[in-house]
Amino acid sequence: LGSCSQTPSMAANPSVSHTLNYDASPTCADFIQSRDKLKILAGPVGGGKTSACIMHILLNAINQAPDNDGIRRTRHLVIRNTVPMLKTTTIKSFLDWIPDGVFGRWVSSDKTYYLKFDDVEAEILFFPLEDTNDIRRLLSLETTTAFFNEFREISPDIVEGLIGTKRVGRYPSMKQGPGATYPCIMADTNMPARDSWHQQVM
Repeated sequence: LGSCSQTPSMAANPSVSHTLNYDASPTCADFIQSRDKLKILAGPVGGGKTSACIMHILLNAINQAPDNDGIRRTRHLVIRNTVPMLKTTTIKSFLDWIPDGVFGRWVSSDKTYYLKFDDVEAEILFFPLEDTNDIRRLLSLETTTAFFNEFREISPDIVEGLIGTKRVGRYPSMKQGPGATYPCIMADTNMPARDSWHQQVM
C-alpha cells in the first residue's frame, strides 16, 4: 500500500497542517486491498492490525462513489465490548491517526467522529456491544461498514446478530446515488484460543 499522505488542503480546517503517513506491512496491505465482504486480520500484539482497520475506514470513505450531489457519504460502525475498552484502546488509536479538528470533528457525547473534507462526509460511530440485548440498538441503524475491534473478545451472539440484522451496506441510500461502493464487515484480533468459536470462524 505504501504511504498515505493527506495535504493540509484536504483537512477540515485548512489552517491546520497535518500529514498522515501510513506504511502498511504486506499482510495489512493485502487486508486493506481485499474486496471480501467478510474479513478478519489476525496476528500478534503490536502487529498494526487496528491501525490497518482505521486506514481501511478512511480509504473506504475516500473511495466511495459520490451521490448525485457529488458528496461521498459513508457511515462506519466500530464495535468493542464496553465503553472503557472503547475509550482506552479503540477511540484512542483512532484519534492518534485521525486527530480531532483535522479531517473532521470528534463529538465525545455521541462517541462519533464526523469526517468532512473535500467531497468526503462520513460518520464513524463507536458502539459498545456486550450481549444480545445491545443488538436492539442497531435495528434502526444503516451503515456502510462494521468493524469488530479485538474480535476474539466479542460475543458470538453479537457477531451473528449484527450479520443477521443486515445493517451493513444500507448507507448511503440508492435513492441518492449508487449506494455503498464497498460494504463489508471486518475484524482485527489477536490469535484466539484453538478450537474456540472465534478460531473456527477464522
